[in-house]
Order: sequence, then C-alpha cells, then structure tokens
Amino acid sequence: MMFSNTSKYQFVYQLKQGKKVLQEGCFIADVKPGDSKEILIPWLTKLDKEAVKTVSALLKDDQIWAKAGFEVAFGQTIVGEYKPLSVSKQPLKVIIGDGNIGIRYNDFEVMFANSEGLISLKYGNHEYIARAPRPVFSRASTDNERGYKHEVNSSMWFGASTFYNCTKFNYEVASDYSSVKVFFEYTLPVIPATTVDIVFTVRAPGIIRVDYHYHGKAGLPELPLIGMCFKLYDQVDRFEYLGRGPLENYIDRKDGAKIDVYDCLVKDNLSPYLVPQECGNRCDLRYLAITDEKDQGICFKMIDQPFEATVLPYSLQTLEAAMHQEELPKSYFTFVTILAAQMGVGGDDSWGAPILEEYCIKGEEDVEYAFEICKR
Repeated sequence: MMFSNTSKYQFVYQLKQGKKVLQEGCFIADVKPGDSKEILIPWLTKLDKEAVKTVSALLKDDQIWAKAGFEVAFGQTIVGEYKPLSVSKQPLKVIIGDGNIGIRYNDFEVMFANSEGLISLKYGNHEYIARAPRPVFSRASTDNERGYKHEVNSSMWFGASTFYNCTKFNYEVASDYSSVKVFFEYTLPVIPATTVDIVFTVRAPGIIRVDYHYHGKAGLPELPLIGMCFKLYDQVDRFEYLGRGPLENYIDRKDGAKIDVYDCLVKDNLSPYLVPQECGNRCDLRYLAITDEKDQGICFKMIDQPFEATVLPYSLQTLEAAMHQEELPKSYFTFVTILAAQMGVGGDDSWGAPILEEYCIKGEEDVEYAFEICKR
C-alpha cells in the first residue's frame, strides 16, 4: 500500500467474541501514497466481555497475482475484559488416601499422588490423564538452534524436562469443603539447583486452577521454554482454540497470524520438517479445547494473561531422538504443553546467528503464570 492509492482496496471491519460476530461492515478509503487519513468506525462500545476488533484490506478487483477478495493486510486490537470461569461454593467430596488425595463432584473426579502430581482426571467416566503432567523447560531442537549449538548450551533443561524430584507435597481443604488446594514443589536436576512450585486449586463444578512458579537463579542458562506438559490418551485427537493462527506461530513469528477461533487434527499439527523438531506452537491463546470426534474432552483457559501451547502426537524426547520423519513411531497419546513462554525460532541464518535477545528466556528470572482446566 506504500506505493499505491488505497481506493483499489475494500476495507472490512469486524467485532467478534469467540465465534460470535457482534458487528461487521465495510468502507472505501481514498488515500494517496504518503498521505494519511483517519476513518471513524462506529464500533459497539458496551461489551460484557473481551472481544477482538479486526480491520482487513481486501482487493476490490482481480490482479494477476491474486483474485478479488484477497486479504492484503489486517490489523487487530483487543477490547473489553476477559472473564475467567465461574466457580461454585458447592461442597466437594474429599477422599484422603495413603499417599494420595481424591476429589469428586457429580461426574467430575480428580486424584493427586504425593510423589508425582495430578494422576487422574475424569469427566463423565472418561479418563484423560495418561501420566501426571510435568513441568517442562526444553523442546526438540530446531535447525536454527543447532546452527549455534543452543541445544548443547541449554542441555540441562532437556534433563530437567525428563527427570525431576517431587520434594514437597501438601494440601489444604476449605472448612466448608468448597475448595481443595494441593501443593507440589519440584526440585530440578540443574546446576545451580532450583525449584518449581505448582498449586492445584479444585472447585465445583469441576474446575482446576493451576498456578505455576519457576524460581530463577543466577548462573542458569537460557531456557527454550517454561510450561507444563500433559500426556493424554489419543481418544482426544483434535483441538480448537481462540488465539493466533491458523498455522504455527512463535513469539518472533506471530504478528502475521490473526487472532480467531481455529481447529485442527492433532496429527496435522506435526509440521513435516525433514528432521523432526519443535513445531505446532500457537501464541496468545484464550482457550484450548482438546476433544474427541464427539466433541467431548477438556479445556484449558487463560486467567490473567494469554498463554502459548503446542498439541502434538509425540513428546519432545521422541521428536529430539528422530533424525527423519519415518523414524517416528505410531503414536498412542496426545501431548499438550501449556506454556508461560517459549523462545523464538530465529532464522537470520541457520549457521550461527542466535535468536534475538528479546525473544529469549533468561534462566535467572522468575516466571509465574496460571490457567484453568475444565470440561469441554
């Protein structure tokens, strides 16, 4: 648009809350190259929750390189206030066992083991957890990372994502049984040693709030990512989310990805790179629903800040071990990683240029985030 008049484009505006279109319209703007003009759009102002404003520039006529209606550019802004899930004060049934604690409310059941964490999550007799979710700090190294040996310099985080020690466990039941807090501290096998605190707060009608605190420490290397990986059974083989898409995007590769509601099969989210590596990330998520073919499953939702996430048929360890796509075995699980942050992917070159500093995660800095889990 820098060298052409904007009269060759039709501008379309839209206001959406999730899948719901609240307002839409279009206009023509006649602005010469190098000039500027302010266009007033009659946006709705009374919103009961967060919404996304989008303005797109579309071709009015066919061109040799694209058909009429092709989106040349877009801009977005977030308005309104995001509202977390509503919880109930109804009492929970709490069962204290030898080394674990179970909690029930109607068809919702959850169990925690004092040596691992969340070991069972059921809605309507459907078990979703194949293994206790664990804190993760590494990813399958990318071609760009290998170019400057980042995977070597941050290799201790691969070990911390594979092995960890649960060093503290406690729980707290509200006097009216309306909530249960379960506390875990994980000591990581890194030098110098540090810890991660994870607190699960369970409330009716089946909502789990997860609060995550990584304790940074001077002397630790950059982290590829900070988050929590859930190993689910592959009966949940598709996902829907409100965030940036439709294709994979990262903190240094997200501005061209539009915030909207998208869906994808888990198997199709594995990018067919010649060498398997980190892929499939999405940024600025408000919610992420993991479901089966009947749309039954679980949902992860933001609380204060959007999160990042990957949904893949393989663990980071399996992807890291494979040198070619044909080495990847048949998958029986779905791996969902809910992230506070993930470093960028770089790409200035693939033979030595590091990822830009503003897109890296410093090991000495604390990181906190929170999200909720509920029934789809």
